[in-house]
This record gives sequence, structure tokens and C-alpha cells, in this order.
Amino acid sequence: MDPKAQINLTDADSRIMKVSGQGFEQCYNAQLAVDMESRLIVASGLTQEVNETQQVVPMLEKLRTLPPELGRVQALVTDNGFS
Repeated sequence: MDPKAQINLTDADSRIMKVSGQGFEQCYNAQLAVDMESRLIVASGLTQEVNETQQVVPMLEKLRTLPPELGRVQALVTDNGFS
């Protein structure tokens, strides 16, 4: 075993990620889909990926599975981490 290898004994699913301007932290990368009018969280995602570059499509797929009475996605607003 590499002497510099690290594991988290309490949360094996998280990973060490570089945090902008702050070094490294043990964490996840989470995404939320929120109805802009009601501010209700309608879908969520959690990944071990360091950035969100491939998370738009999985989130849209989750939104497609929501009950039709919640309505359909009319617009997409993201931060600059999505592409």
C-alpha cells in the first residue's frame, strides 16, 4: 500500500477533492434542481467527480421521471461548473 494513500473510515463514498483556493477537503459534489417559482427542490444528484461537467444530462434525465403534474422543464439555469 502506498504510504501516502488515504482512506476515510467513516465515509468511504466521499473522496478528497481540490477546493477552489482552499487546498483539499474530503467531500462530495452535489447538484440540485429547484423550481424557481416555489423554490422547491425537485431533484438532486451526488457524485464523486471533482467538477460538474457531465452532470447536466443525468439531472435532466431525473427531471423527466418526475410526475407530470409537477410540470415540465421550461428553462435551465446553471452556474459555470456545468457544461
